[in-house]
Parts: sequence; C-alpha cells; structure tokens
Amino acid sequence: EQGAGDPVLWGTSMGAVAALLAAEKDGSVAGVIADAPFDTYRNTILHHAKLMYGLPEFPLIDMACPMIESRGNFPMAEVDCLRAARHIRAPMLVLAGEKDVRMEPAMVRTIYEQAAGPKEFWVIPGEGHENREFGREFREKIQAFLAKLRGRTAALK
Repeated sequence: EQGAGDPVLWGTSMGAVAALLAAEKDGSVAGVIADAPFDTYRNTILHHAKLMYGLPEFPLIDMACPMIESRGNFPMAEVDCLRAARHIRAPMLVLAGEKDVRMEPAMVRTIYEQAAGPKEFWVIPGEGHENREFGREFREKIQAFLAKLRGRTAALK
C-alpha cells in the first residue's frame, strides 16, 4: 500500500534469517514474520552436516568453519538469530513446520523465546520445510498477525 508506513519483513528459511538480521539493524520495521529460521550459522552447519551427510563436528566441521568464513569473507558469529531476536522490539511471528527436520520446531522456538518484543510462535501442523501447502489455517494466521500490526501502527499515530 502506498503510504502504509513501516515495512513488515517476512522470510522463509534463509530469508527468515535475513529478515531477522535486517530487523535487528533497522528498528523502524513494523513487524517480522520469521518462517523456519535457524538459530546460528554454526549450528545450522553442524545440524545439516549430520542430517545430510553424517559428518561429525570434530574434526571436519571444526576445520570447515574457518574456511567458510575465509571464502565467504564474513565472521560466522555475526549470523546469529538468537542475538537478533533479543534486539528486535517489533512484533514477531515465528513459524516452524511440525515435520521440519532441517529447522526443527524446538530449535526455531529458541528464537521465539529470545524475542524482546511482542511475539507469537506457531507450529504449522503436518508441514515440513519445503513444498508447503499454505492452506487456510496458515493464511488466517498470517492475516491475523498483519491485522494486529495494522491496528498497532494506527494506535501509535
């Protein structure tokens, strides 16, 4: 909407991570919808290395992380959604798929628990990480969150 005010950041998986990190840096966002974010970059590398390839943390992952930092030209510690959530004051809706083995609900919940502002957590029944249905219940949950934000920003004006 033209003139709608501050943006709502919404992302899924790595996009959710980007939304959280951007909201941490820009306090003017109206809200964040983080669907299946990981907690920290290092933890997601560890989890996916075990899940997809059966690789152990020691020594392979411990050796790989410095190479990733060097080749990617960034410190992995900066990609930390737990820290970001502690700094975000905007309302946050954190989502996790019930059957998601990549970004498991228990791990996603840790981000919700760290959120400093108003927050909601919802486990999407029967859904995994990819190829979601985005059924009626999902759409209603998103619409309700956005309606709360609309009411909140109107009250602040």
